[in-house]
Amino acid sequence: MNYNHIRIIQLLRGSGSHSRADIARSLGLSRPSVSELVDYLLGEDLIKESGKDTSYSKGGKRGTLLDLCANEFCSISIDIGYEEKVLAVLLDGQNEVIKRFEQPMNNQYGDIVNACLAAITELSSDFMGSIVGIAINVSAMVNKQSNKIIYSSSFDLNTGNLYNDLKSATSYPIYLWNRARTAAYAELDSGGAVNFKHFNFISLGLSIGSVIISNGQIIEGQNNLAGEIRTLPVHDEQGNIVNIEELINPSVLLNSAQANGSAATTPKQLYEDYCAQESSAMKTINYMGEQLAQALKILSSITDPEAFVLGGRFKDLGPKFIAQLKQQFLSHSGDIDIILSNYGSSGGCIGGGSLVIENFIQQLGEE
Repeated sequence: MNYNHIRIIQLLRGSGSHSRADIARSLGLSRPSVSELVDYLLGEDLIKESGKDTSYSKGGKRGTLLDLCANEFCSISIDIGYEEKVLAVLLDGQNEVIKRFEQPMNNQYGDIVNACLAAITELSSDFMGSIVGIAINVSAMVNKQSNKIIYSSSFDLNTGNLYNDLKSATSYPIYLWNRARTAAYAELDSGGAVNFKHFNFISLGLSIGSVIISNGQIIEGQNNLAGEIRTLPVHDEQGNIVNIEELINPSVLLNSAQANGSAATTPKQLYEDYCAQESSAMKTINYMGEQLAQALKILSSITDPEAFVLGGRFKDLGPKFIAQLKQQFLSHSGDIDIILSNYGSSGGCIGGGSLVIENFIQQLGEE
């Protein structure tokens, strides 16, 4: 399989149905070359004919549309980012969710491993398509070259070797990734940031994750840790200097809101109360927004982005939070946008699964 075979697969994966003539125009190839390339991919059951091109309005013979055989490019993507559960999806080659899995989990290493294995078993059993790999998206700093977790502040992942324990229990390729990075990739690939080449992605979960995208590429750094803002200094409500992760941590926000009179008992309820304009929730979240705006000012001076994309639980705070954050940030710069992510807390799963599929397609071209 050569480079142009891969280009056709990626075109159909990203943009859907194309005729042979459409492919030739899009990729700058001759029609005879496209016909030869397409015949090979059809023979390998990687693409399929899917009907006539009804959009063609001129006279003459209508072209036959081609589509990706999406079930031949599937992945399992597991999200370890919720304290009380593991979420996982079976994703097809066009990033459509075929099946979901959710299992309660104690934040203990053995239970995390068992929940991941249960997800793999449930999502792969009786599936008639091809699963090309498994993404494990973790709330942790990860060296993806060595597949090792460097540190997790929120999960019991620092003592065991998650990659080795999962790899030894399944025949599928395993990819271990930081979930903020896979969520950022989802926004870049098919989400809210498709029109940006330079943006910073900030995700709120049990901790804060952050990623720098420059010229359409994630900046990794020496140990795949570039872009982390968790230690940026801000002020808490008592005026003390703290790391931003300490201020934005959901349990800290909840405690602060309760001290202000909130009746919320969970972070989710706190976010809902904020959207409902409950006063104590608004006071807590508004103050957090003020300090986040200060952190974004520092980050923008370093990275010079077109936009900040806020993912994870930030999406639960809705457009009102974004409007306030923009107002606080505009005093620094008026040409940097701030938007909510498309995928929210699902971004890690979608992005991780999509990256597995993209890696597999690239490997086809190396065979």
